[in-house]
Amino acid sequence: MVGLGGLDPNHIYSLASGISSDGTIVVGKTRSPETQVAFRWTAEEGMHELSRSEKWGWHQAQGISPDGSVIVGYGYYNDLGYDAFRWTEEEGMTALGVLDETPFKYQGRAEDASVRGWIIVGWSDEDDGRKAVVWTPRRGILRLGELLANDFGVDLGTWEMYSGFAVSYDGKTIVGEGWHFENGEGITEGFLVRIPCIDDCDRCSFRERMTGTCKPRGDGTVKVIAKLSGGRVGATLTFCLDYYKAFAEATVNEDGRAKARFKRLPPGPHHLTLKECDAPADVGCE
Repeated sequence: MVGLGGLDPNHIYSLASGISSDGTIVVGKTRSPETQVAFRWTAEEGMHELSRSEKWGWHQAQGISPDGSVIVGYGYYNDLGYDAFRWTEEEGMTALGVLDETPFKYQGRAEDASVRGWIIVGWSDEDDGRKAVVWTPRRGILRLGELLANDFGVDLGTWEMYSGFAVSYDGKTIVGEGWHFENGEGITEGFLVRIPCIDDCDRCSFRERMTGTCKPRGDGTVKVIAKLSGGRVGATLTFCLDYYKAFAEATVNEDGRAKARFKRLPPGPHHLTLKECDAPADVGCE
């Protein structure tokens, strides 16, 4: 067991709430000499407060993407209320927005993120109560219940979806808390939702297939080449290797083909897919 410490030397207090998939980056909240702040911790660098603008007051981290690149949470924002945030080293802390910006209703909280923060889950308040929400880069904040009903035709019956608490690697499985009637009784119950692509889906419009090939290298490693045919010309696709442990981008050329390379990999079976959709291809490298 390792104590993570705190940022106020006179009063050590911290709470860890998220960890990257390889266990090297921990996030949470701690007490600083001024206020409560979100932290990022590694064994090499110790604990650091997340960089932020003057618009943010107290804040805390709730989760981190599996690859460790995106941290999410919430804090007091711009003297308005509680807003969810997305944090990266390059962009710092960005407000994700809430469902209702009126006084006393300005509340939102991000709980978890998929790889690279493609899908962020949490909740936000409005007049008729708390709603489970998802945030995506292009579509912004979306009520999860409305997304299921309007985009995919799901009949929710009496279900009200309160909060999204966790999301899978690929952003397509979400769990959380909801409420519904059953036999005349109101029940609070956890839910699990599986959804297709909800953002950048046009990039997944290829008509044919994706394949993978393997080429041994002289140093005992291998190179995996992913090829896609029938793609939308000009689309930039994100190829993912071994369940989102590595990434490579490629643009579909005028023949509808795209090719991505992953170098210096250990021999053995490898799994390929795309960020945007389900298009798996397996390749064995002996």
